[in-house]
Amino acid sequence: MTRASRWAAIAAFVALSLVLGRPAVADDGGWVINSFDAQIEIQRDGRVLVTETIDVDFGSLQRHGIFRDIPTKYDWPQGQRTLRVYQLQVLSVTDAQGRAWKYETHPSGALVEIKIGDAERTVSGRQRYRIAYAVQGVLNGFPDHDELFWNVTGSQWPVQILAASATVRAPSPFSQTACFAGPVGSTASCGGTSSLANGAVFMAGRVLDPGDDFTIVAGLPKGAVPEPRPILEDRPREIWEFFDLTPLWLALAAFVAVGGLVLVFRRWYTAGRDDRAHETIVPEYEPPGKLHPAQIGLLMDERADTLDVTATIVDLAVRGYLSITEIPKEGLLGSRDWLLTKKREPDSLELYEVVIFAGLFESGSEVKLSALRRHFY
Repeated sequence: MTRASRWAAIAAFVALSLVLGRPAVADDGGWVINSFDAQIEIQRDGRVLVTETIDVDFGSLQRHGIFRDIPTKYDWPQGQRTLRVYQLQVLSVTDAQGRAWKYETHPSGALVEIKIGDAERTVSGRQRYRIAYAVQGVLNGFPDHDELFWNVTGSQWPVQILAASATVRAPSPFSQTACFAGPVGSTASCGGTSSLANGAVFMAGRVLDPGDDFTIVAGLPKGAVPEPRPILEDRPREIWEFFDLTPLWLALAAFVAVGGLVLVFRRWYTAGRDDRAHETIVPEYEPPGKLHPAQIGLLMDERADTLDVTATIVDLAVRGYLSITEIPKEGLLGSRDWLLTKKREPDSLELYEVVIFAGLFESGSEVKLSALRRHFY
């Protein structure tokens, strides 16, 4: 395999290995990214510092800002249940004059999403977003060289990127470089690469449509940075993925299932069945012995109190002896009140109900609840 084909194969493999894959990207319409430039510095300790300058034109649209989605989690080929993680820290987000933009960061699946803009303010026309961040765990180690493989723009933009470029600097000159531009997984070469002292400049050389990405590769000689070691973490698993479908596990699961059924049946047989020696308990859906609320309250707590009187008044309304009508508030400072109206004479009532009924309508057939406050007790 030639060197160029080797780089192309690596590019295709890594681009296709995002954990969640590339989400469907719809054209947002009405705005465009005029240029996307990344300044990338490989530090001697293996960290990578990135400063992205994104020039957008919203035209006449009123927008709050942009979302910058950066892939930070990838499948790890050596372990089916392992993810490779890029540890990302946002350092600053500023505009063309160096003034800080408001921003928030939060994980979104295999991405870190940077939400840039003010929810209370909209912008239009040309805007510049300069994002500075540091990444750890990015470099790859090989027997004969180390390598930076970096997706410069990402593939989550919903609009076109008219021009994309990247400048990479390192502690030592690069041993080899390559870049790719186009749909995810494309092996099409980018527009071109030019060398710098201890660095290189990469140009996409084409308009990037929604869903396209721009990827660069730069090889470093061994010893330029500490031996790269990927940062790994366990991939989130569904409940069934915690068990291997081996004969031992299947036999154990069958034993637990059968044993559980046996225990449930034994419990039901010994304690869960009705005893035929006892008469059947028939549920009742009304108070026993036609008791009224106040009588039941007296039996429950062995005292007659205000709650029993209140329950009796409501019960008399239910039985049609009186009605209760809410009186609307008068003004903002008014209090709630109710009007009690006598509907019929107390005919077949208990003695205590007659006493309460007579006390309510002592002064007439209608009375406000507030009017009873001073004497009804």
